[in-house]
Amino acid sequence: MASGRTYLLVMLVQAIAGIGCVAWGTGAVTGLGWLALAAVAGVVATRTWGRRVVGAVVAVAGVLAIIGSGLQPITLAALGCVLTGVLTVILGPGWPTMGGRYERASSDRSVWQALDAGEDPTLRDG
Repeated sequence: MASGRTYLLVMLVQAIAGIGCVAWGTGAVTGLGWLALAAVAGVVATRTWGRRVVGAVVAVAGVLAIIGSGLQPITLAALGCVLTGVLTVILGPGWPTMGGRYERASSDRSVWQALDAGEDPTLRDG
């Protein structure tokens, strides 16, 4: 349960930081905001290595935005993106994933194979 709470907290901070970057940032910081918002969906849709890649991209983009923008009040939002990116790389693989109902069932393949063989899969005993 603790990993679920960490997951929600990190995604909430990332979304808030992304909104802050989009609303008040300029240049690279605005781009970082859009990236952070897209990364929220990316983390939800991916698993272990995908989450690490998304987190690394957000962290690196946050560092680059901080370097490019100098010390401004919006830097706090960029730091939030760096923090959430690093936490996603480290903790992301242990977070909950989407349920199995979104994945293709293994029996779907046998139905297609039966159709390819000219059989009616609905007439099988099952």
